[in-house]
Amino acid sequence: MRRPDLLIGLILVFVFFNSIIFSAATSIQSAEDDPLLNQLILSVYVDEGGRCLITGYVEDPESLPFLNSSEYSIDDESRQLYAITNALTSKSADSWSLRFESPGIYEEYRIIFYLPENAKLSGVDSSDGLDYLVYAANRSVVAEVYGHDILDPAVEIGYALQIDEATAALADTVTSAGSNAGISNLKMEILQYVAILITILLLIGAVFLIRSSRRRSKPLGPEKCPAAHEHMIKTQSSGHRNAEHEDQVQSAQKNDGSEEFRAGMADTSEISAVMATLTDKEQSVLKLLLQRGGRMVQRDISYETDISKSSLSGILTSMEKRKLITKREKGRTNIIELSERFKNNKEQF
Repeated sequence: MRRPDLLIGLILVFVFFNSIIFSAATSIQSAEDDPLLNQLILSVYVDEGGRCLITGYVEDPESLPFLNSSEYSIDDESRQLYAITNALTSKSADSWSLRFESPGIYEEYRIIFYLPENAKLSGVDSSDGLDYLVYAANRSVVAEVYGHDILDPAVEIGYALQIDEATAALADTVTSAGSNAGISNLKMEILQYVAILITILLLIGAVFLIRSSRRRSKPLGPEKCPAAHEHMIKTQSSGHRNAEHEDQVQSAQKNDGSEEFRAGMADTSEISAVMATLTDKEQSVLKLLLQRGGRMVQRDISYETDISKSSLSGILTSMEKRKLITKREKGRTNIIELSERFKNNKEQF
């Protein structure tokens, strides 16, 4: 064999072994980048509002992207998953769409979807290697999707919800009642706020009126109105002077008669002699007549001397006989006057 042929053969063997080694390394790297996740077994329960409850077994929760926007919990030992999400469904008009994606490699893949009883399927679309069954069970429309050794499986289910007329009418009634109740509640709240505002305004107005009335009724002090204060002082002084003058005039008028009478009476020792002959009660009657100008009504004499009517009648009769007084009837009473003899002192007693 020639040396060039040997060299070419060696080169070909080297290239062949390098290819085998490179393929093995690539396979190992691919396996490391996309590991086998063994099993994904889940049950998905969908309600009429598109909300999903997911339970089952999963090796790696990161292989389920919808969990990033969902509430879920997973047991570290049993790998049991429990999740609630709205991220799997979407709605367009009356049609619903449910899409379930789980990137990775699965030795066993089984997802069972439980749709509402009134759901009407429009189609089930699954990735390569997956099969599905559709049936009714436990008052649900069931779509069971399964496969083995599956890479990046994905399932999309289209459906519509059939609502009977009675349910639709009831929903409309509830919605209308809720709207009317909301409007009524809003009106009541507005009326309550208006009533509170009116009450506050009335209270403010009442306080303002009370303060205004107090300011009007409060008298002005001398420092606020000196002219009025000075006029008031002058008026009061003038009033006092007028009152004093009137008192003096009245006193003078009252005393005119008695003073004039006393001036006309004889102030002699004979009067003292007459007084000495009188009893105490007679003296009190005579003194009272002298003080009152020589003339009084009989009942007034009885009242002021505190002598009973019967006793006073006898006293006056005795004094009349001695010509000390004169008695003249007037209606039901008598007018008692000092006699002229006693006034003018013309006779001796």
